[in-house]
Amino acid sequence: MERNFIFKPYSASTNTELKEAVRLSSGPVWDVICADMQTGGRGRRGSAFFSPTGGAYFSAAYPLGNEAGNVPFLTLLAGLAAAETLDACGALTLIKWPNDLYLHEKKLCGILTELVSLPAGNTAVVGVGVNLRLQKEDLPPQLRETVTSLQLENVPLPERDTLVKEIVARLDAFVYEENALQNTAVYTERINKRAYLTDKRVKTVSEGAEHTGTVKGVSPDGSLELIENTGKIRRVYSGTVNCQ
Repeated sequence: MERNFIFKPYSASTNTELKEAVRLSSGPVWDVICADMQTGGRGRRGSAFFSPTGGAYFSAAYPLGNEAGNVPFLTLLAGLAAAETLDACGALTLIKWPNDLYLHEKKLCGILTELVSLPAGNTAVVGVGVNLRLQKEDLPPQLRETVTSLQLENVPLPERDTLVKEIVARLDAFVYEENALQNTAVYTERINKRAYLTDKRVKTVSEGAEHTGTVKGVSPDGSLELIENTGKIRRVYSGTVNCQ
């Protein structure tokens, strides 16, 4: 497998572009689309993802054949790949379930994984956005206390293209060389060692249902394990989570 990296000044949404390329292709797609900025970046559930000039915003295609794959766990693997790559820069990030990286209590990186299912097979499109050179004045007022960048945290800035290639190479190794989607236990342990929510009191909202409890950790299927007031363990597979 050889990756085709496409670097461009801007994109409406690298995930949207890459999903369309997958749909139009007659075979597996190995493209990675990276933009300096996105004019219509998206997060989970259709929310906007603020992505102005000054970040590394990219999407990579992961052909999965006839397997649907463990998409929630693939998102966490992408977070682990990004986190371990950023370690080399001195940015010791934590993984906030289900799809963010935090640095010094603020969001540094967001991840969006979407599955394209076609008769020829399934492809996961993994979108990653890392804030590199954003200053506080670049952020809308409502984000200035919750979002950060490597520059704001005085972390030495990596070269963008190199950072993107290193994150993709690490995630490629997880998925295709180490078979991480089928052998999740080792990776679950690595994710939990840097999990932001562990031992925190949280409220989750999923499909209209609310649950409150203390986070035990991430399970091998990608769900979040809560210890409820009764002592019962509840697994949350999707939704939003807020610290209490």
